[in-house]
Amino acid sequence: MKKNTRLLLVLAVIAVTFVVVLVVVLNTRQYTVTFQDYDGRVIAEESVGHGETATSPRDPIREGYNFVGWDKDLTNITTDLVITAQYKIRNYTVVFEDYDGTQLKVETVAHGAAAASPTAPSREGYDFIGWDADLSNITSSMTVRALYDVKTHTVIFADYDGTELKRETVEHGRAATAPENPEIPGHEFAGWSLDFSDVTMDMEIRAQYEIKRYSVAFVDHDGVELKTESVGHGNAATAPRVPTREGIDFVGWDTDFSSVTSDLIVTAQYRPSSYSIQFEDHDGTRLEVQTITHGEDVIAPETPEREGHRFLGWDKNLTNVTSDLVVTAQYTIKNYTVIFEDYDGSELKVEIVAHGSAATAPEVPQRENHDFAEWDRDFSNVTSPIVVKAQYETRTHRVVFTDWNKVIIDEQFVEHGNAAAAP
Repeated sequence: MKKNTRLLLVLAVIAVTFVVVLVVVLNTRQYTVTFQDYDGRVIAEESVGHGETATSPRDPIREGYNFVGWDKDLTNITTDLVITAQYKIRNYTVVFEDYDGTQLKVETVAHGAAAASPTAPSREGYDFIGWDADLSNITSSMTVRALYDVKTHTVIFADYDGTELKRETVEHGRAATAPENPEIPGHEFAGWSLDFSDVTMDMEIRAQYEIKRYSVAFVDHDGVELKTESVGHGNAATAPRVPTREGIDFVGWDTDFSSVTSDLIVTAQYRPSSYSIQFEDHDGTRLEVQTITHGEDVIAPETPEREGHRFLGWDKNLTNVTSDLVVTAQYTIKNYTVIFEDYDGSELKVEIVAHGSAATAPEVPQRENHDFAEWDRDFSNVTSPIVVKAQYETRTHRVVFTDWNKVIIDEQFVEHGNAAAAP
C-alpha cells in the first residue's frame, strides 16, 4: 500500500513539472504575422508572442474602394498568419440631363464601370450627337448633358416645269431666301407654292403663275351665239353641243381652238346629210348599195327572183329618204293543188300545198280482192300541181293438191278469179 502511494506521488510531480516546462516554452515562442494588400503586396510584418494580439498597420488606400478590415482575427495568435486587407468598391451617382436640364435618367455605377446611357433623346430641329462626358470609366459622381447639332435642310426653288432656279441650305426654323421672280410668256408670276419662312424639312418650292385669259365665242351658221368661254393662254376651249339641223350634218368649226392665244369667234360649219341605202334579199344577200342626199328618192334595183316565191316589193318607203336604210325584198310563197285519185280516176282528196311542203295523203282506199301498195309519185316536197294515183296488187290464193292419204301432190298460188291447173 505504501509502495503504491509513493509511485502516485512521483507521477504527480512529473506531470506538474511537464506542464510548467510547457508553459514556459509556449510563453517564450514568437509567430510572424504578415499584413498584405488585395494584390498580395506586403504592407507590414510583425513578430507576435504566443496568445498575444497582433497590431494592424495604418489602413491601406485603394483607388475606388473603401477599406473595411482584415480577413482574420488579430487576437490570440497561435501560429504564423498572412492577413489580407478587405475592401468594398465605391459607387457613384450618374445623372443624365437633356439640353434644358430635364432629368432623363439617374444611375448608380460602380467605380471604373461604364454608365448605361438612356435612349437617345429627341429635340425638334436638332440631331443628337452624344453626351458631354466619357461614360466608359466612372470614377466619381457626375451630371452628363445631351449634346446636339442643329439640323439643316435643303430648300430648292424650281420653276413650274421643275427647272432648278436656286438651291439653299437652311438651318431648322430659319427662313430661306427666294430667288428673283421668274418669267414665262403668257403668264404672270403669282408667288411660290410653299411657305419658307420657317423651314423644318427638305423642300422643293415651285413657282406659281396665273395665265392670261381670252374670250372664245362659239356661234352657229346664222351668227346665233352658242357659248362664250374664258380660256387660259395656250389652253384649249371646250366646244358646245351643236344644235341639230334636219338634213344637215355638222362637220366642224372654222377656227382651231386647241391652243388659244387671243380672243376668238368660232363658227359652226355644215354640209347636206347623205345616207347609205342598202338593198338585201330575204337571206341577207346584199343586192345593191346607193348613196343619196337628204330628201331624195331611191331608185330600186331590178326585181330579184326566189324559187317557189312571188316578189311582192320592198319593206321600206323609197321616197324622201331622211336616214340610212337597209331595204329587204318581200315575197309570198307559191301554193299548188295536189289531187289524190283512185285506180279508176275517182277523186279521193284535193289539197292546197305551199311550195316545198309535203301533201297529206287521204286514208288508204279499199278495192275488192286487191291490196293497196303505194301512191304513184312522191309528194313530200311539192313544187308544182300534181295528181297522185293509188296503186294496188291483186290478191293471190294457195291451191294444194293431195292424194287419198293426204300426201301433197302439188301446190300452186293463183290470182283471185283465175283457174288452178290440175296436176
